[in-house]
Amino acid sequence: MDINIENKKDNPLLGRMEIQVNISHPNEKIPKRDAVVKAISEEMKADKKLVIVDNIKSSFGIAVSRAYVKIYKDMEILKKIEPNFIQKRHGLIDEVKK
Repeated sequence: MDINIENKKDNPLLGRMEIQVNISHPNEKIPKRDAVVKAISEEMKADKKLVIVDNIKSSFGIAVSRAYVKIYKDMEILKKIEPNFIQKRHGLIDEVKK
């Protein structure tokens, strides 16, 4: 899996950095969210818990996917902004409150 950062934008109002990423995965299936979080956190030197993969979209017929990733400055901001189901998806909370 090879990650190429296409666009990077700092969003100080929401306390995060927003990144568009191209992911090349020639001999693999669509990469898992955890693998993308790990690769982005290593690339951007960020804490894994503060990296949120919003979506991963694959292209038909080629082994390239696009992902939208958000890196928050701290956990307090992340918990205020991100919905509970996203936090659960990333393992930050145990269950979704209804």
